[in-house]
Formats: sequence, structure tokens, C-alpha cells
Amino acid sequence: MNSTVIEAIIPEKAMFRPDEVAKLLGTSKRTIYRYHGEGKIEGIKIAGQTLRFTRNAIISILKESE
Repeated sequence: MNSTVIEAIIPEKAMFRPDEVAKLLGTSKRTIYRYHGEGKIEGIKIAGQTLRFTRNAIISILKESE
């Protein structure tokens, strides 16, 4: 998948919940948390424990998995 296709499939939204990222990547929410813990995907903690991911972080992990 090239960069243009990857960017086209990710909705124009600033922040994504872990379940939304899991759906976009075709994996489980648990895997998203594991990827975050391993440093494979960058996340932002808001309000203490709430984890969110930027569109750019999702695009980056998709590009790396090519």
C-alpha cells in the first residue's frame, strides 16, 4: 500500500481511541496497548489514564508494516 492509499483510508480525525485504532489495523485493542507499551505506536495519555493516538501515529505504523 502506498502512502496516498494509507492516508486515504484513515479518517480525517485528530485523535483515535484504542478500539478505533484496532479496527483500522485489523487487530485487537489488547494488541494496540501492547504495541504502545513496546514503543511501536506513539500514544498520548490524557486525563491520567486515557490513551489516544494521533492520525499520524496510525499512518506511521501502517507504513512501517509494509
